[in-house]
Amino acid sequence: MRYTRLWGPLALAITVVPFLPGCANLPVANFENPDDPCYQERKGLAAHQSYFTGDIIKGAAIGAIGGVVTGALAAAATGKDIGTGMAIGAVAGAVVGGIGGYYNALQRQQGQTPNAFYSTLLNDVQEENRRIQAINQSLDQLLACRKRQAAGIRVAYKHKRIDRSTGEQGLAELRLRIQEDLEVANSLRAGLGNRANDLQFASLKAAPGRIGYVDLNAQGKHKVTGHKKHKRSKRKTSPLPAEVQQALDQAPAAPKAKTATDKKLQARLAQSTSQIQDNVGKIDMGMANLAHVAEGGLEAAS
Repeated sequence: MRYTRLWGPLALAITVVPFLPGCANLPVANFENPDDPCYQERKGLAAHQSYFTGDIIKGAAIGAIGGVVTGALAAAATGKDIGTGMAIGAVAGAVVGGIGGYYNALQRQQGQTPNAFYSTLLNDVQEENRRIQAINQSLDQLLACRKRQAAGIRVAYKHKRIDRSTGEQGLAELRLRIQEDLEVANSLRAGLGNRANDLQFASLKAAPGRIGYVDLNAQGKHKVTGHKKHKRSKRKTSPLPAEVQQALDQAPAAPKAKTATDKKLQARLAQSTSQIQDNVGKIDMGMANLAHVAEGGLEAAS
């Protein structure tokens, strides 16, 4: 009877898990406006969004399924409500799966040599770096375009080709467009931080003692707008949060790097992970610079 009682809720797990917050597709901001002088630059930035809904976030779904099963089994064994046990287990499982989901999935690949493990991880980190660098390039292009717009308005006012009212209206419209730009950038930044943290976790486990921890989500928690000035701080490591330390302790050990080649891969992995940390910081700085392009009025320097 207990197994019959248990099967119904478990059969729902596959349906429930895709709707967990950590497993849903990331929101996409675009703001199509072909009349915008910087339309192509914004479109170029938005084009990066699809990449950040890829396989690396499946760890949260894997963890959530395990949590649903564990929670349901525990509830059934103790005579408690199975639905409540599933919900609690799903949340806990999603957290654990999300923190180390990529690393744990990599570890589950069968017959993997240490060289293959470190090579795969290094390739994934390097590819992420290339993607983040491409975002920085697109963001720089959009920033340059908006600066040209702001400068054009201010130069026109300075040389009396437009009056103050027209100039102020132009800057106000530019600020609205920049707010839309920042919605696109913030949407990108949210997914990017999750992925970067997941790869950083794998590197912390695979190359212990070689990499400092940076919460790459925390750097982007301030949703950048055009109304508050942000200063870029240098990348600095911080103590591991308790949940990250727990996940590291619970995750299986990485294959031991025995050969000189494996150790070189470890060193390159640490270097590439540090580059991810720096490149994510550059995105935050680019967003902050974009937010202030149209601030300061018509007399401000562009």
